[in-house]
Amino acid sequence: MTGLMKNYKETLKDTPQPILLSQMENSIDLKALFSYAKANNMKVSELSETDKKKFVRARCLL
Repeated sequence: MTGLMKNYKETLKDTPQPILLSQMENSIDLKALFSYAKANNMKVSELSETDKKKFVRARCLL
């Protein structure tokens, strides 16, 4: 068990810190993205990068 805990703690050191929502520069309209994929009888993963980029928007920073 000691070896597993050591490996776990080492991987935690390499794990990057989470990105806060306030630090994100873009947002994605997921509802529209999934609706678009469904309307085209495709999975989101099957959409082209061009199609996916249609749903990325710059965040408004107030």
